[in-house]
Amino acid sequence: MAVCQVCEHFLCAEATVVRCNGRCQRRVHPWCSRTSGIMLVGNGNELYWFCDGCRRGLCPAVQDTGNTSGPLQDTLRKLTRRMDTMDDSLRRLERSRGGAAAGKPNLPDLPELPVEIWTEVFKGLSANQVLRIRLVCRRWKGIVDGSSVLMGKFTASFRDLAIDGDYEPVNLLPVFNVKFKDAKIRAVGTWWKAFGPSLTTIRIGKDCWIKPSVLMEMLKHVPNLKTLKLVNIILDLSFHETNVVPDFQLTKLEGLTIAGIEEDYFYEDVLKLCCNLKSLRFDYKNFAPPEAARSVAGLHNTLEELHLNATEEFLAELMELDRLKLKKLTLAGNEIEDKSVIIEFCKLQPDLEYLDVQDSLHLDEINEAYCNDFFQYFRKLEYLSICLGSNCQTGLTFLAHLTRLQSLDLAGRHQDYPSCLAACSQLPNLRQLKLRDINFPDTALQQWLTKVPNLRAITIKDCKFDCWSDLLEALESVKLLECATLKGITKVSETPFYYHAEFTALKSLHLSVCEMSPDFLGKLLGLCPGLREFRAKHVKFDAEKLGIVCRELTQLDKLVFACCKLPKNAKNYVRENCRSLTELNIS
Repeated sequence: MAVCQVCEHFLCAEATVVRCNGRCQRRVHPWCSRTSGIMLVGNGNELYWFCDGCRRGLCPAVQDTGNTSGPLQDTLRKLTRRMDTMDDSLRRLERSRGGAAAGKPNLPDLPELPVEIWTEVFKGLSANQVLRIRLVCRRWKGIVDGSSVLMGKFTASFRDLAIDGDYEPVNLLPVFNVKFKDAKIRAVGTWWKAFGPSLTTIRIGKDCWIKPSVLMEMLKHVPNLKTLKLVNIILDLSFHETNVVPDFQLTKLEGLTIAGIEEDYFYEDVLKLCCNLKSLRFDYKNFAPPEAARSVAGLHNTLEELHLNATEEFLAELMELDRLKLKKLTLAGNEIEDKSVIIEFCKLQPDLEYLDVQDSLHLDEINEAYCNDFFQYFRKLEYLSICLGSNCQTGLTFLAHLTRLQSLDLAGRHQDYPSCLAACSQLPNLRQLKLRDINFPDTALQQWLTKVPNLRAITIKDCKFDCWSDLLEALESVKLLECATLKGITKVSETPFYYHAEFTALKSLHLSVCEMSPDFLGKLLGLCPGLREFRAKHVKFDAEKLGIVCRELTQLDKLVFACCKLPKNAKNYVRENCRSLTELNIS
């Protein structure tokens, strides 16, 4: 029986082992690899482990491959030389321990790795992990402040506060993003003038009270702002302020979102600050008034993305803008009764790459011939979200015109759509598929998925099946599937359970509000031997199910439980029994 070369304990034949990627090829326990040797990450996020013995021969091994140039090879050489130097320093430090007791001062300092290496290491961490490192790294500020990528990880959050002229935050990092929630903003002090110029994103969200004049004063001091989101804020009009004409513009602002605000005129007031806007999202409390289209007219040279809940009159006004060339369009709400207005407006935008009309246009409202004529205008379309409606007889033959389509979001109304799904052409370029509120009897889904052979990710939400085997057989037909998300799959029979081939390509599985017994969960996870990420939300996990997760998913890197009912000692149990895990998140 093989022995771990680090701890010298036996390696069980069925246990997951880590093999040295150096010349010795020796095997160790996964947990031993974290205390010895060095772990490197390749360009494709592959992990490579080198034992202490092979680490010194790493550079010649890389050179022997014939690829001696490039950032990865240079980093490996630098890191190897640094690690060798640190080993020598550690040995000198150990030899000098006795001498220090005899009165020999000035122990040698360990060499410091270059900022570039630490920056690359920090890039692979989450914002919370980088903040925790701040407690033990004296060079943290110099490393993080000097990297725009690292600073972009952080968001200054102001929650449940009363902000006035006397308020001044402490220990405020010079971040690029700021968020306000449940805050009453009456005024801002001098700190904002120093803090604002570095900001690129501002989000003022739910239940924030603010005076319009104060908002304008805040925006005046953020010249580098690129994204502004004002969602469900409450305008403080107690002082009956008159509309103040701003004497500035946000020339770098590219994305604007205004949603859920009672005062319609406020949308136009903010839009006057924008001159180079690329993305505009207007979600009116009711729906967009026709006069608001005039505010969009000044942006028709730069605007590429539009999201709004519009009326027929609003779209008619937009159709007069000859130079409006959109790439992304979302029409929310179902206020437009004359669907021909939607169709004619969309036809004027042949460069669309993203089209979401799931709320406003249903396929059962247009006949098949008209549908084919409509979609042949969009040769560049890569994303489509649409609803089948309640009584759809229109086949999906129109999808054949969308040769660049990569992502499809298809919603139903809890009906069977046999003729609609059967009439569908091959979609070789489709990579992502989302299905919602559709009933799939027998092998209906399996037959349809055979037409998307290159699918990589699928989301199935609130769909109905006769039994779990029907769903698994359908997923089994997608050989390249890497990510599967199942939501709201309930009241589905677990029998009969047929033999299924393993999902060898599946790396990520998400379960949300799904009902299944421990026995079936074990069978399902047993079909996913290469799973690296498992997420569960609103799913009950008793001790038996938790044990199944740890036992079956031997290569798991990331485990997330959100709003799940778990045993009291779940966290410790997972840590002890799922040794391959690198990230555990329970919320």
